Amino acid sequence: MSPDRQDTLVDVLSLPLTYMQRTMVSASMRAPRAGIYLIQDVCELLEEVDTAALRDAWKRIASRHGALRTGIDCRALTQKCKDSVEICWQELDWTGFSPERRETEWNDWLRADRERGFALDGSVPLRWTLIHQAPQANILIWTTHHVLIDGRSLHLVWREWFALYDALRRGDEVTFPGAEPFQQYVQWCLRQDSKPAEQFWRGYSNNLAQTTDFLVERLKPGTAAEEVVRRGTRLPVDTTDRLRTFAGEQGITLHTLLLGAWGLLLSRYSGRSEVVVGTTRTCRHPAGLDTQAMVGLLINTLPFRITISETETVSAYLQQVRNDWISIRDHVHASLDKVWEWSGLPPGTHPFDHVLVFEHQSPGDSLRNIDAAWKRRWLRRHQQTDSTLTVTAYGGKQLAFDMLFRASLFRGETVERMLGHLRTILTRFEDAPHAPLGSLSLLTAEEQCVFEQWNRTATPYPHERCAHELFEEQARLTPSKTALESDDSSMSYEELNVRSNRLAVFLRNRGVSTGDRIAVCLDRSPEVVIAVLGILKAGAAFCLVNPALPLERLEGMMATLRPKAAIARRTDLQGEYGIVRPDAWPEELAGLPDCDRPSMATPSTVAYAIFTSGSTGIPKATIVSHRSLVNQTVAAARVFELTASDRRLQFASMGSDVLVAEIFNYLCRGATLVFCPAETPLAVQDFHRILEQQRITITGVPSSWWNEWVSALNSGSLQLPPGLRAVNVGMERVNPAAWAAWRRIAADRVCLFNVYGPTEATGTSTVYRAGESAWEGDSFVPIGKPIANVSTYVLDPNGNRQPVGVCGELYIGGAGVTCGYMDAPELTGRSFVPDPFHPGIGNRLYKTGDLAFCLPDGNAVLLGRG
Repeated sequence: MSPDRQDTLVDVLSLPLTYMQRTMVSASMRAPRAGIYLIQDVCELLEEVDTAALRDAWKRIASRHGALRTGIDCRALTQKCKDSVEICWQELDWTGFSPERRETEWNDWLRADRERGFALDGSVPLRWTLIHQAPQANILIWTTHHVLIDGRSLHLVWREWFALYDALRRGDEVTFPGAEPFQQYVQWCLRQDSKPAEQFWRGYSNNLAQTTDFLVERLKPGTAAEEVVRRGTRLPVDTTDRLRTFAGEQGITLHTLLLGAWGLLLSRYSGRSEVVVGTTRTCRHPAGLDTQAMVGLLINTLPFRITISETETVSAYLQQVRNDWISIRDHVHASLDKVWEWSGLPPGTHPFDHVLVFEHQSPGDSLRNIDAAWKRRWLRRHQQTDSTLTVTAYGGKQLAFDMLFRASLFRGETVERMLGHLRTILTRFEDAPHAPLGSLSLLTAEEQCVFEQWNRTATPYPHERCAHELFEEQARLTPSKTALESDDSSMSYEELNVRSNRLAVFLRNRGVSTGDRIAVCLDRSPEVVIAVLGILKAGAAFCLVNPALPLERLEGMMATLRPKAAIARRTDLQGEYGIVRPDAWPEELAGLPDCDRPSMATPSTVAYAIFTSGSTGIPKATIVSHRSLVNQTVAAARVFELTASDRRLQFASMGSDVLVAEIFNYLCRGATLVFCPAETPLAVQDFHRILEQQRITITGVPSSWWNEWVSALNSGSLQLPPGLRAVNVGMERVNPAAWAAWRRIAADRVCLFNVYGPTEATGTSTVYRAGESAWEGDSFVPIGKPIANVSTYVLDPNGNRQPVGVCGELYIGGAGVTCGYMDAPELTGRSFVPDPFHPGIGNRLYKTGDLAFCLPDGNAVLLGRG
């Protein structure tokens, strides 16, 4: 009844470990208690167990396959097949345990078994544990080191072992086909000439620049535990059948289909057109050696290079993946260390940061489909590698995926989303084989709905009004309320409205018409606000220009604006425009009509033009309509909860769109705008003194300047002013460390807002209030969600929405999008594109050029310029 022993003289030789065995041993020795490359095959036996027959059957199977009697020496890096070996067997009795205790005991036992590991001191690294829970409920665990055996070999051994066990219990005979000993494969590897492999891999790695960081977890897991966690999914039978049929129609295998889908996923996640995947090859086709029934470690893990051209069709792409996979077949026995040495990449570069494994069936399914006796036996596998992420795909009736990942590097939610995206790509491959790759979206239907919900910001606002009309309405409500303060003077809402009305009449009398542009080139003073309101009331558009700029720069900006007039004090401005000097207003405006008149502008009329930061070195002015300004005014006032009791410090540069927001957000809510002295305080202490003396309730500062303020508060040299209730920071990315320090200092007493918005989107597009997101952490500060009637999108280069946590370019849509750049149709066309999510005349998105990603709660995080 005993199967013929297949040992030959080679079984007793001491041989070097193969390249793959060395890799596994080295990884295990680096972290001996981490369970790396430890396999725990768990078989639930819904039957009574004959322990004696089970152990006898194992001894006979071990006698048949020398790999199961092979000792591993980690110091000498050798392996030696023993003539016989005593089975390491343990039995546990859990029959009296409650279900709750069994679950606890089971988890503790699995962890302890992993941590126990194997010494790899020349002994055979495998052991058995049989746990009795009930007469017909037993658990058999085979713990072994991966260095002995690969997945296909495990399947062969389980099948033969239980076939022999069942035969012993029946009293039958059983025979197995001949199986070559694993040591013959080892010797075959030692005889191979490495020159052809070197030539191939050098060519294969030519021009390869990037091998890792295709999967980046931007959402900090919040744990330092090195625990390996599993997430999985299983596709329905009908979906699996369709994918298998589709693969056949394409002339590829299901494995190739998965490789192509995974490669596209990595490309989208990383934003790179070329990715490297760690792939496991079976290596069971060595010339002149029959390995089909061989038990041992025949696999090898090697890099696989995938190039993605977004214009290529799905079908052509999959064919190329298949061709590339086949091209490696004759060179799969090469050492990974050598492959990377031949690649020419810098020392220390890792070959890959994850591994993709394909098995035709899961361990349990493969056995159940062969032998009816396995219907009452359920096999599952626990294992881990030294990769940060291992993806195992199983074929069969239902295509299944298991992802093993380190809890210290990935969140479970991220991996679950990844599984959903992989599933989506496979489905879209099948739906559109002739579509270009760039047209395929990763997002699941559920994600699409969530993203749409995040952008449902539609809120009623007075879109039929002009910006100055909102101020006029407020002036009628609170005529005696202080609107502006500067040094020792102040101006009420009524007085401000009267002066701006007279200026509007003066400008119209000077020939200013609706749609004309008027430059405002004044130092920080109340006259700036009078000028802005007066220009709008005249139907013209104001253009803020910083008078502190060098004359050459100013003249260049004036040449771009071509204003009808300029309100300025500088005497060196020259051009074909009239100069209106505020010093002459007391005389020139005296006696002019001071009442409100019907608006000379409409909501679609340009309200103002303002220059961007000029990062390209070429001044370009953005033009903004009244409708966009009105929406920004109403929405921002709501977000910041502005009231008539607020006092805002006017601290912004005279040429910035922050000044526009300060004027309209606050004066249209009855608040007071307090002007900082013309000579901007250079020291934090001076700024702090002004906040206290002027009883400021809300202020805004650039992020870089705010950092200095936080540093002074953190040192204890300053205390927060008692009246301050809110601070807005923006213009640059916020320092997370400073953000955390502020929150410790201010607690909930002073609200902190991170404000983001380019000039091309009316200055304020998103706002984040400290503490609103559970994802706020030490590594980033969100820029928040879009304000009312504004939408934001993080898109890949093909215009597809990026999933949560995946970087893309930030686009802004909705009422905040401006009219474009002044007299620059080509530049406008490149930066302002049709809105594909809300098609319609005039609906556009602004390409910010900023890189960002979305958090699971809808808040966005800014990463920097693209």
